[in-house]
Amino acid sequence: MKPRTLLSTLLITPLVAQVDPDEGRGSFQSIPHFVTTIATSPAPQLPGLRWKAANDIPATIPVPLDTPNQGLPRYSLQKLFDFVPESARALLVLDGISTGNDEIPLQDGNVLDPGPEGWVAILFSVGEGATLSLNDERTNRHGDIYSTHLAGAFNVPPPLVGSTWLEQGAEHMGLPPGHGVIGHDLQMPHIQNGTGPVAGYISVTNRFFFSLTADSAEDCNDYFAPFLGLNRPLSGADILQMTWDNQANSWSNPSIFRTAEELVGHEDADVDALAVDLADLPNKNGEVPPEVIMISLAANAWLPPEMNALSAQILAQRNGNGTAQRVKDRNGVYVKLVLTGEVDSIAVLDPETATGNPYVSNANIGNQYLKPQLSLSISSNEPPTGSTYNYHFSVGNFLRNMPAGTVEIEWKLATGTTWLPLVSANRALLQRTVQFTAPFPHPSGQAFFRAKFATSTTNVAYSWPVFLKQ
Repeated sequence: MKPRTLLSTLLITPLVAQVDPDEGRGSFQSIPHFVTTIATSPAPQLPGLRWKAANDIPATIPVPLDTPNQGLPRYSLQKLFDFVPESARALLVLDGISTGNDEIPLQDGNVLDPGPEGWVAILFSVGEGATLSLNDERTNRHGDIYSTHLAGAFNVPPPLVGSTWLEQGAEHMGLPPGHGVIGHDLQMPHIQNGTGPVAGYISVTNRFFFSLTADSAEDCNDYFAPFLGLNRPLSGADILQMTWDNQANSWSNPSIFRTAEELVGHEDADVDALAVDLADLPNKNGEVPPEVIMISLAANAWLPPEMNALSAQILAQRNGNGTAQRVKDRNGVYVKLVLTGEVDSIAVLDPETATGNPYVSNANIGNQYLKPQLSLSISSNEPPTGSTYNYHFSVGNFLRNMPAGTVEIEWKLATGTTWLPLVSANRALLQRTVQFTAPFPHPSGQAFFRAKFATSTTNVAYSWPVFLKQ
């Protein structure tokens, strides 16, 4: 498409401006994703696979079977599991899920290390009753998604590194009362809308990896058994896979990606959390990294004590070699996301492996300021209206003593030198988060975004370079 030229100034009124006055949140609070949920209380409700749109927009059941995007992967339970009778589909409870696009820079010795100019963030949810290193008043974290940046992160603000941040609570996702998040994937919304591949973020657009809860595996064994060739019942630690066929507009029958024995050495294990990095595309250095599976296990009375000791730990397996082992950060410290309780889902990000992407940004990129206090999260996941895309911005801060004032979003081309105004809104005293949805007509090339207070030259948050759609 012929490149378009923007006027030097864009006068845009925000479509949405939302606030979160009570809690600090991290730099991934605006991103869309899919979540798998399970009902716990007060009354059992239908577990589901839900599409969470950008910003604080309720999670919805995925799009139905027939959509305008014919040929693109559909992630509804009906489309994925049409071999399970509708009357039995309520027994399907997806546990871990992944499209194979988790960015897991696992090095020798099971060390998560993206290199000297990279960073790794893990988004995760936790089981009922889990405790975290957070000083807040939340009493039930089972329906929330959190993040942490591992040690050694390049150019990531100190408040983020090694600490845990709330990204999206159950209330931000619109989850029904009594529902917990037990799986999530960041790329599914973009794949189903026809976006990809995107360097460093989406390299696989036709795969789906998953596990079932131990109870669901037992209940649904008869429906899966004809396709799997196992000489035992389906396990909650068997990782299954399916492939999307664009021509047939359907998913393949499920097959085994890793058996429980191959992954953890015991069929009675139960995989709570799952992330898969197929590494189909080379990274920014032209290297094809190893295939990595990252998991967390549930405690299980049937397991040997030495395996139960691994519950809630973060484990990983490279290229199918041996069983999954505990993961360390670059300082040699074992990665542990919870103080007590279980990890119910994980998704791993390392966008520094990319030269830019249009969906998720880290906070405060650039080391112009030693103590930045603003966070900036960006996403764009809807089809365009004409030549205009909706960009979602969420601006937060890490400290409670920030002044009231006007928060501005500015942008510039990667080749340009002038920051141009895009959208602004007032921020009340002690308000923690301001969210915008702004139409943005795209030029060609790359762009940067930044968030700042109108009266400040030091509290500025920068985005990664963003590839603008042609």
